[in-house]
Amino acid sequence: IRSIQVHEELRSVRTQLDDILNLGQELVSRSEKYSKLVAPDIETITRKFEDLQHRIRIIQVSNCSVYLSHR
Repeated sequence: IRSIQVHEELRSVRTQLDDILNLGQELVSRSEKYSKLVAPDIETITRKFEDLQHRIRIIQVSNCSVYLSHR
């Protein structure tokens, strides 16, 4: 059940993150000045979120393996 809650939270955060990234892309497309300021942050935020998703998947697989080995 805990992994379901984490998955739902992650989905909610992803929706919010997509909104923020869309606003950032809008700024980037408006001017070179904004592009230089915002583009690196967009890349960093996206990478960190993807890393977080990956770590959560690893934990879920690990927890599933532990659970199955104790059955």
